[in-house]
Amino acid sequence: MPHQTSPCLRATTTESFGVARCTDLAQLWRGLRAGEIALVSVSYVDSRCFAVLEERPVPNRFSPSALACLERVLSGDARKVVAIDSNVHESTVSQHCASVLRGMGQPTQPHQIPILLVMAVYAARGLPLPPARLEGVCPRTARWVISVELPVRTFRSRLSNAEWEVARMLVASYSYAQISRLRGTAVSTVANQLAGAFRKLGISGKAELRTRAVHEFADAFLRAREACS
Repeated sequence: MPHQTSPCLRATTTESFGVARCTDLAQLWRGLRAGEIALVSVSYVDSRCFAVLEERPVPNRFSPSALACLERVLSGDARKVVAIDSNVHESTVSQHCASVLRGMGQPTQPHQIPILLVMAVYAARGLPLPPARLEGVCPRTARWVISVELPVRTFRSRLSNAEWEVARMLVASYSYAQISRLRGTAVSTVANQLAGAFRKLGISGKAELRTRAVHEFADAFLRAREACS
């Protein structure tokens, strides 16, 4: 599993933490990109992504060009396309992404970026996504825990059980090998199941899967909100 840390953090009080500040995904991304918040750990339990976040006493500043590269990759742009547009090598884009992710607290390769960050970037760009759920706060350490639903619910009716499970795990940033190990199947079986899912969804790979998942999740949230108004 790419993220091993338990999401458990006992709640104490929310006095020094505004709920919107803790759970609004757009605000979360703005805090992360400003270096004011660190993403301490990420884990997945069932169909939710849990994150432990920490307020930094001294902001960690990032290179604007590196931030721009990461934001485009998080938004689904291929690193090769970002490299061409930025007039740099593709390896430089990967290095920029890895550098910012480390600065945000995640020593993660670009292909294992937590789905929470993808959702936060889209929220900051105006996509209507539901707020995260506040799981606990510890003012003494300036840490809090949030969770978001994995944005895969809308795929369920279009995929077989196996295809939906492997698609859900891919959205959660597991690699083919990790999915294979956790499901007790061959990597080739995982690849075939994901190929079937991609074909049914009309997409070509992981980045497009995540982008489609977040957009369909936002559309479903907006429809539900309008139905209640």
